[in-house]
Amino acid sequence: QLWQGLTTGVTNFATRLGAPMLSAFGQMQATGVRMWQGLTTGVTNFNAAMGRIESRLINFRTMFLAFAGLRFLSNALGDIAAFDQKVAELRSVVAENAGFTEAAFESLRQKALQLGATTIFGPAQAAEAMAELSRAGFGANEVMAMITPTLRMAAIEHMSLDTAAKIVSRTLNNFGLAASEAGRVADVLAKVSATAATSVTGLGSALGYVGPQMTSIGGTIEETAAAMAVLSNRGIDNSRMGTVLRQVLISLSKVTPQGRAALADMGLTIADINPQTVGLAGAMGALASKNMDLAHAVRIFSANGATGALILSQNA
Repeated sequence: QLWQGLTTGVTNFATRLGAPMLSAFGQMQATGVRMWQGLTTGVTNFNAAMGRIESRLINFRTMFLAFAGLRFLSNALGDIAAFDQKVAELRSVVAENAGFTEAAFESLRQKALQLGATTIFGPAQAAEAMAELSRAGFGANEVMAMITPTLRMAAIEHMSLDTAAKIVSRTLNNFGLAASEAGRVADVLAKVSATAATSVTGLGSALGYVGPQMTSIGGTIEETAAAMAVLSNRGIDNSRMGTVLRQVLISLSKVTPQGRAALADMGLTIADINPQTVGLAGAMGALASKNMDLAHAVRIFSANGATGALILSQNA
């Protein structure tokens, strides 16, 4: 209507200007009408096309949501199956240990579910870690006491839960500690790994080489871990820390005739460095007070332990 009113006015004006002008305006009118019709047809077609696209998007969204739902259901069923499998493995391991009862096992199962719901680890992972602790000879009640500090260490160190369980259980056994000391072990390992050039995994492996020797002289896990930290910070890698410290302890506990002569040269006696009476720190302090050099260290500790002994004495 707007277009027709505009062209009518123009036509009336053109009539007064003559036939040629009228004809020209008539052609313009016809062209304008065709353009308007083409534009409205294009808009109509565009709207129809957008409607079809919207319909297809709705169908795609419906399909996507259905697929996501099926995927979620599949994952959930998979998690349940994995948990059931790990729980079955846990039961078979725990049942081999003394004091097994169905009630104790059910407590472990419920604990695994709880940990799966409240921590970054799933219930199947918790059950697997419990089985690893049980394989180390710990009963159901002991595992209950150990699992939470083990899980805490694994989360802090970003390590797998079953690996953390192996490290904690082996360290407890190597140092003759009770399951109730799991929190202490986990804290010591985490603290040393955070302040020294080593990791919980490397430290746990190294402690396995020297735990029995340290406990035989009354040494603690804290003292042992501190010595490991000193060695690691001075360039002794994880694969050698344990063997180096073990050689140092063996040489201190059983001094050779060559070592006895080297001690005499330094003005020391076997009693001055006896780890059974003065401890590792006391022995290293006595050697440091006499400024033990490499030549004397090799004679006392052999080539395998000399470097480690020097490092420890320099940091005594």
